[in-house]
Amino acid sequence: IVWHNLHPLLPDQGDRFLRLVEGVDLRDAPALARLLPRVVDRLLGEPGSDLEPVGAIVTRLADEDAGLAQECFSVVSERVMELPEARRDDLRTRLRPVVERILAGDPGAPLASGAQLLAARLGVGSFDAGAVRDRFTSPEQPEAVRLRALESLIAFRDPSLPGAVDRV
Repeated sequence: IVWHNLHPLLPDQGDRFLRLVEGVDLRDAPALARLLPRVVDRLLGEPGSDLEPVGAIVTRLADEDAGLAQECFSVVSERVMELPEARRDDLRTRLRPVVERILAGDPGAPLASGAQLLAARLGVGSFDAGAVRDRFTSPEQPEAVRLRALESLIAFRDPSLPGAVDRV
């Protein structure tokens, strides 16, 4: 019921939604937390919506919930090529700080693989998608790192994934 009432308001009132949820502890509001990737999708899908809430939501989730942040990375990755160039530039500007921060950290961190693939789609820095595939196929990597790399490759529909799976 909430989503049906919320989604028509988001394109024009995304900033208001953002102000309302800023003070909410997402651990105490798991239903709201699970809505956030859908909010990002809705805002990206509406040509006239402000992208500030998208940047704020993705940044917040990257800091608070890696699983939901990965969902947002996937949504952005799927939608970014549909956007007009000016809107893509705006999105790139808003997401660059969080993506670069994650990329500068531990390459085995939960969001590292997703951030690398998102960086490639956004054109943020240089990126070799092969690095994520290598992490997945490397027997030297811990299982958790390999699984996160696999999840990222699946989420971003990497065309080379079938070949990588054959090498495991």
